Amino acid sequence: MAIYFIVEPTSFVATRPDQQLTANILRYGDFLAIAAAITGIWRPSLLVIPAVHIIGARLLSPTVSGLPTGIHDILYLAEACMLMVAGAFAFTWLASARKCFDRHAFANCVAFIAIGFHIANYFWSGIAKIRLPGAPLEWLYSNDISRLLVVAIEKGVAPLAPFPALAQFAHDTLSSGLLLFNGFVLAIQLLALATVARLLWLKVGAICYDALHIGVYVFSGILFWPWIWMNGIILWALRGESDKSVGDAPKICAAIAIMASGMPFLGSASWLGWYDVASTRTATVEAQAIGSTAWVPVPLAFFGAHAYPVSHGWFDRSAREGHYQAGVAGLATNSDRLREDRNCPPPAPVRETEPAVDRAHRLNNFDAFMRIRHAEVLSEAKHFGMYSYYFRLHHHTAIPALHKAFHAIPLERIERYRLVTRSICLSFDNGKLSRRILKEDAHVVELR
Repeated sequence: MAIYFIVEPTSFVATRPDQQLTANILRYGDFLAIAAAITGIWRPSLLVIPAVHIIGARLLSPTVSGLPTGIHDILYLAEACMLMVAGAFAFTWLASARKCFDRHAFANCVAFIAIGFHIANYFWSGIAKIRLPGAPLEWLYSNDISRLLVVAIEKGVAPLAPFPALAQFAHDTLSSGLLLFNGFVLAIQLLALATVARLLWLKVGAICYDALHIGVYVFSGILFWPWIWMNGIILWALRGESDKSVGDAPKICAAIAIMASGMPFLGSASWLGWYDVASTRTATVEAQAIGSTAWVPVPLAFFGAHAYPVSHGWFDRSAREGHYQAGVAGLATNSDRLREDRNCPPPAPVRETEPAVDRAHRLNNFDAFMRIRHAEVLSEAKHFGMYSYYFRLHHHTAIPALHKAFHAIPLERIERYRLVTRSICLSFDNGKLSRRILKEDAHVVELR
């Protein structure tokens, strides 16, 4: 938890003056959370502080900035902290109340429940893929994961994009080998429940999950670094342990935790299951310099703690005629969208459009956000360098080599930004990204 707050500080943009105090409390609360997390190594009861802080910050993000921030990637970490707190109190009480209390077994059970919270994300994500609408196991034999790479290039987060030949090879390999890659992903996710039965299986599982995450980052730019870290912690924690030294009870506890985490009224495991599509909708931000007519894409890293919701299109989730349904770019849960994707299907008719009042509120919030964030980046550049916004981890990490045009503009010469909503069909051939724009809307905010 301490490392999380160091590499992903809670530096929210307050789009309204009355929210600045809340933003400051959340920002400086990071320091208390870091201190409590470190001290929690010896005093586990203090882990309640970073757990409450991280969840509270995510829940307050829409109020402070107007942009929601997902919690599924860190909620299980907070739950593990709360478990450690409850376990510490239970440990103290049982140790004093019962002379025959097996402290080692109890501690192992608490640790394995925390492991179960993490492993549950994989198991229930596998279940989510099986339960997707469509033919049985349609995700397995039809989902073309090369579209993840295509959308990542469009967003400017694909690590392979600066190398067109390599990106094309990866694209073609993913597309032609989709059954192999999908089968590997689905197998290791569905087998997650079984991995807790043997320590060797659990170690192999942790290695496979990290291999999966590294592959996902290389091919799609999606960085699940807390999950990678957690798998490493599992390998470190199990060093020197054996099935005999751990016993059966902790494994049973882990299995129960995995199953309970998928229940809507008990757990909060991630259900990561969708179809990848290249006919999609994006909401991106572009910049224009003084005296220039060119609009240049702004890297996601520029948005700091809000890079994740900006990447997911939260600046514009409104329903409008001629646009695809708003959501995370490149994702669909409708099997018909998957089947029609190669033909660049027309957007479905919209039943209810965004009310004028909501539109005005949304765009006013965008204007305030960009003016404030631009001023913050200018200030940060004076103290830490013009590229300091890259110095933090993100779920969708911008690739600097893809944003040379933006870097070439001195920040003080940017005079306006625009929010561009596009419904597009993407393709990747001969190392080049092609776009067919079905509809494009733009809203401009002046800085001066």
